[in-house]
Amino acid sequence: MSLQKLPSSTKKIEQQLTDTLRRFGLKWTRPRRLVFELLVQADHHLSAEEIYEALAKIEPSTAISTVYRTVRLLEDLGFLAGVDLGDGMRRYEWVHCRTLHHHLVCTECLGVEEVSAEVLLELREIIFQESGFCLDEREVTFTGICNKCRNKE
Repeated sequence: MSLQKLPSSTKKIEQQLTDTLRRFGLKWTRPRRLVFELLVQADHHLSAEEIYEALAKIEPSTAISTVYRTVRLLEDLGFLAGVDLGDGMRRYEWVHCRTLHHHLVCTECLGVEEVSAEVLLELREIIFQESGFCLDEREVTFTGICNKCRNKE
């Protein structure tokens, strides 16, 4: 995977990230920048291992421990969202590039589809009306069998 030039909207996010790092006395290192660029350009959720494999092609000296530390830092700072998509492996997506959504994970092919957070608004309201419990705005992962796999049977 080669990294492409970032659009100006992504440059603004990069600036927010570098400003946040500076506030915590941290530097915008080359490995952090490469992880950032890879994640904002990804078209699917990536595990730390997948990030490492892609970065190793660009920057062979990058250690997997660097990737894990960077991913954890970016998640702690609120720039990344980590999600378990049902296979026990945590995957990440860049939260500033996407609207809030939920994940539909096929237990047959492990494919992932995203659905708008709007689909749960009614359920959220029902839960609040019945119990007074107010759900937060985090994503939900649903597992099942996708249409493609159901049609194979």
